Amino acid sequence: MKIWGTHVYRIGNEENLDVQDPDDSKSIELQKKHIEPWLAAVFQSEHLALLLGSGFTKAVAYQAGTSAADMACDYGGFPLDDKLKDAAQQAAVAMGRGEANIEDQIRAANALAQGLKILGDDRHTEVIAALDALFKKFLNGISKTERDLKSAVEKCAAPEPADAEPEADEKAGEEASENLDPLWVRDVQVVCAEHSIPFYFKQWSGSRAKEHPCLLDGVEYRELPERMRR
Repeated sequence: MKIWGTHVYRIGNEENLDVQDPDDSKSIELQKKHIEPWLAAVFQSEHLALLLGSGFTKAVAYQAGTSAADMACDYGGFPLDDKLKDAAQQAAVAMGRGEANIEDQIRAANALAQGLKILGDDRHTEVIAALDALFKKFLNGISKTERDLKSAVEKCAAPEPADAEPEADEKAGEEASENLDPLWVRDVQVVCAEHSIPFYFKQWSGSRAKEHPCLLDGVEYRELPERMRR
């Protein structure tokens, strides 16, 4: 059994179970060669989403006025569903979660399908078919969330109607902007940039408008969808 020191890391086939003088400049340069490429990959959006879990997506969807794909279990169509439910719950407890979610169910269902196949039980095909249906439902839910988020962003970027009443529009804008959380606006801008979605920020109002009415972090965003630029 290998003895771990105070500072350790393992990345792929590279490992150091006792990093000496981690704050020393030479040590930092040596470890950077292994750690930096991995760290850069982790912070790509898809890897970051996996690390953050579904909570981040739910938070963004909630702020946008829509809903995120459900991570709850769905045992419809599965044979031995009571046994499958027990196994998924045991997996959740082993992972330190209170209630099983779809990830626990999928792991348990895969194990069930393999076990039934080994035993020569034809019900393994029913498990596989139910898994396919579960995946399809879940992926459709993810696609719907993405469409809803895209629609919400495009509504924010939509141009004002030509016959809009200036006074009513100004009042509504002031109320919305005054109550708008700056962190939410920044989050939307980051998500738009990551997915190449135009981001149009009209203005702040109220107290924020006195300093920089149209700027978000010192930048003016006036991007429009291509069809609106023609």
